[in-house]
Amino acid sequence: MKTISPFHALCFLLMAIDPSAAADNDSPASRYPTSDETFYVLACMETNGQNAEGLQKCSCAINAIEVQLSYEQYSEAVLVFALRQAGGEQAAIYRDAVAMREIADRFIGAQTRANRQCFGRNGATMKAPSLNTPMK
Repeated sequence: MKTISPFHALCFLLMAIDPSAAADNDSPASRYPTSDETFYVLACMETNGQNAEGLQKCSCAINAIEVQLSYEQYSEAVLVFALRQAGGEQAAIYRDAVAMREIADRFIGAQTRANRQCFGRNGATMKAPSLNTPMK
C-alpha cells in the first residue's frame, strides 16, 4: 500500500479549497460585489453632494455596513425596500410582515451606525441614503 507524503496531502487540500471563499476571508472589507457598492455610493452622493467629501463619506458608509451585514442580509434588504415601492396591496406584505420588518430594521440599524461613524457623531449634517433612494 502506498502512502501519501505530507507534501502531496497539502497539495490535494489546497486544490480542494474554493479560491473565491479564500478571497472572501482574506479581505472582509470587500465582500459585496463592486456593482452593489457603487450603486449605494452613487445613491448616497445624490443626497449628500457629488463631491470628494460626499464620495469619501458614502464609501465609508457602505464599508461600515459591510462589516455589520453579510451580503445575503444586504441583498434581502435591497429586495424588501424595492418591493415596498410597488405600492398597493402587493407591497403591503413587504411593509407589514414581521419577517420583512425585521430585515428592514436590521439594515436601518446598520445604516444608522454607519451614518454616525462616517457622517459625524449625530449624522446631522449629511444623510446616508435609504435603499429606496431613486437614481436619476
